[in-house]
Amino acid sequence: MKVFGLAILLTLGLFSANASAESCTALLKDNRGYTLNTFNSWGYDRRDACRNARSNCERMRRNGPYNGRNLRCVVPNHGGGNGHRITRSCSSSLVDRYNRVRRRFTGRASGYGENQVRQAACRAALRQCNRERSQTGSYNFQCRTGY
Repeated sequence: MKVFGLAILLTLGLFSANASAESCTALLKDNRGYTLNTFNSWGYDRRDACRNARSNCERMRRNGPYNGRNLRCVVPNHGGGNGHRITRSCSSSLVDRYNRVRRRFTGRASGYGENQVRQAACRAALRQCNRERSQTGSYNFQCRTGY
């Protein structure tokens, strides 16, 4: 029974993730580069948010008051507009019941969205810690994640 309960707790710990939303902006521009309208959207990740923002922009371009003009929808680059990939790391510690750190694990991830990259790095560190915890039979230990 203890093993079954522990398996459930480990499963919940591995699959629980922080809920977050990403935003994206699409710009409706004319042939001179002037921004005529701005469309903001939120989604579970940047791709979802940008798809929604671009869809709203395209709908306005086709059906809006700008009929007959040469317009385009533009989504600015990722990562705050500079287009650079970022790499973040996160650490997880295996601690005993007295809060003493027994081992540290570091996860790294790369991408464009700050929140997504940091969460992916923390998931990697936590996965390493939980794997070590289950392989060594250290069930009195806990994994704690920090930046």
